[in-house]
Amino acid sequence: LENNTYLLIGTDGASGKVFKLDASGNDLAGWPVSLPNTVLYKGLVTNKGRLALTGGISDGVSFLPYLAQLKISDGAAAVSPQTYPAGTLSRRLYYLAQTRDDGFILGGEDESGSTLFIRTNHLGQLIL
Repeated sequence: LENNTYLLIGTDGASGKVFKLDASGNDLAGWPVSLPNTVLYKGLVTNKGRLALTGGISDGVSFLPYLAQLKISDGAAAVSPQTYPAGTLSRRLYYLAQTRDDGFILGGEDESGSTLFIRTNHLGQLIL
């Protein structure tokens, strides 16, 4: 990011975590941001200056595909996080790309190895 700052995403076992670090590796004020019950796999700085994050969120039984968008300035939610239909198998998203209209193409696979692709608008809402 600008001014030698960096974003680091990952999971600490129970929550997805997003760190904003300075060039020396120190957390910046207000960070890290914790996303409970999630695993995070990919992050992307969007055309709108947000951090889009994909992975999975636990419903207590399985993981649902998950997309969150955070403000890079302070880590607050930029839009409501989105989950997507998962059927009976756990599904997580490992691929994230932004489209020309600021929507997203999300991809992953379920536990059976079947490929999952999702197309959303700029708010992360499913486009059928």
